[in-house]
Amino acid sequence: MKNSNTVKHGVIVKWNDDKGYGFILPESDKREVFFHVSAYSVRGVRPTQGEQVKFTPERDAGGRSRAVFVSPVKPARQPRTGQACNAALTSTLFLLVVTALTVLNVIPYLLLGLYLGVSLTTYLFYAWDKSAARNNRRRTPEVTLHWLALIGGWPGALIAQQHLRHKSKKRSFRVAYWMTVLLNIAALMYILTPQGNWLIKDINQLLNNLY
Repeated sequence: MKNSNTVKHGVIVKWNDDKGYGFILPESDKREVFFHVSAYSVRGVRPTQGEQVKFTPERDAGGRSRAVFVSPVKPARQPRTGQACNAALTSTLFLLVVTALTVLNVIPYLLLGLYLGVSLTTYLFYAWDKSAARNNRRRTPEVTLHWLALIGGWPGALIAQQHLRHKSKKRSFRVAYWMTVLLNIAALMYILTPQGNWLIKDINQLLNNLY
């Protein structure tokens, strides 16, 4: 690899957060320069489209141009710790409500186990998908992530989106995700009504037969 050691300025004109790479348009050139998230110097913060940066151009082993030592021209943004904390708080409060309903024998403990187990599984699926995006491995289909959220994993998905900074910006995905949350909560509220209480009775009967 050859490094020119010449620092240039430019603007990030394309950025794929899921895959972890983008392109910079230098001020002194009209040819876009590729860069990977690993070349971004600010840890804990992701690059964004439209951001003004400075970088060092170099050639990789294949002779292709790329940018390294990429850093923002303006002061670095702070990580979105506030949003991550809000996501964790929201998920924790919901799970505490489910726990209270379980302790009061309003719903079977099986539902609490379902929420906890599927939420953990969903978080791990998000982490795996983010790693796959960075390393160009096979991705987890979005429909799989949505099904996991729908069947009770939405608290884990919410934490993963903000803590891992994954699937947190794509509008179509976010809309579909929140639809699964609303459907899941609506289903939980339904089984708490007299009309839906038959389902709780069936689950309790099943548990009694098993034990």
